Amino acid sequence: MITHRKSVTISKEHLAWTIFLFALLMDIWWTSWRKTEAIAADNLIFYTTLITPFIFYFLSHLLFPDLDHLVGSNLKAFLTPAFRKVMVAMAFLLLSFLLSDQLFPRHPPQNIFLNLLGIGLSVTLIIFPATLLLRRAMLIVAVGLLMTHLYLSIDYVQPFDQVGGFSFVEYLTVFTTFIYGFVTWRFLEAWGIIIGKFRKLSIGLDYLPWTVMGFLLMLDIWWGSWIREAYLPKNILYFFLSLTVPVLFYFFSAVVFPLELLKRGFTKLNYYYFRNNRLLCLLFAFILISNAAVANLMEETDLCSSENLFRFFGIALATAGMFMRRLIIHRVILLLGMITIIVHTLSE
Repeated sequence: MITHRKSVTISKEHLAWTIFLFALLMDIWWTSWRKTEAIAADNLIFYTTLITPFIFYFLSHLLFPDLDHLVGSNLKAFLTPAFRKVMVAMAFLLLSFLLSDQLFPRHPPQNIFLNLLGIGLSVTLIIFPATLLLRRAMLIVAVGLLMTHLYLSIDYVQPFDQVGGFSFVEYLTVFTTFIYGFVTWRFLEAWGIIIGKFRKLSIGLDYLPWTVMGFLLMLDIWWGSWIREAYLPKNILYFFLSLTVPVLFYFFSAVVFPLELLKRGFTKLNYYYFRNNRLLCLLFAFILISNAAVANLMEETDLCSSENLFRFFGIALATAGMFMRRLIIHRVILLLGMITIIVHTLSE
């Protein structure tokens, strides 16, 4: 969607449902840890638990069409005819939650009530899928139910910390690793395409160094995030907060590498960079602000620490790039950014 933002009509409602489902996925990942002990002990239970991720996969296909072949290039027009199918999948998803809770004794009692309410909302929208006001009202109610579940989960203590030597912290880190893995894939895939088509592409002097700086920043943050991993199992909100940085990196990778355009024969990467350089700086700023917020809410104890000085300087550079149009300014920002990352890496 980010790559096609200028050629496809984005639907706010569609975007809201996708964000809601991603938050639901994170919530389910957190709460599913209590099932791992039983899953490890019985292969039939393992097969049963696969129902939920399979339905999530089908939901992602129903909600995210192939934008290159979307009729009318309009997600608003796409959502209404697809909505009943989405709600049918949602109802089955919630039924899988109910089935899962019956198989595992360790589950909060309010889960059954919340799942039944969710099924009721889904059935209502299956019957009336085209009523826009009802859809939006039900989305608000669904968000409210999810927020209620998150609130009730804040003080929930997991029944055990390890299963066969595999800890809860490692389990949560796996989800983060999935996202960073997709980001890394976009970097390597795009660089591979650029190498293969190098003579056909108009790259210029600025585009590739910005991609390298983005990748180095990701490596630097990944290295430094080890300290905060110990905070993830303490609270589900810490887990949600920790995911903002890798998600923002994915958005950055989607903007800096127009993979879909490159695969269709687009060649003017220098022109693409000039059109999007301020957006790239905006995403850099969001990444650095998010990382600073996560660090200072978790492991960082001194606001004036050397780590925070590096973070604040990076935020200042990215903010300057958001408001400055001149190419020479962006080149100075790029040079200072690269020096800052290298100095920070060598100082650790």
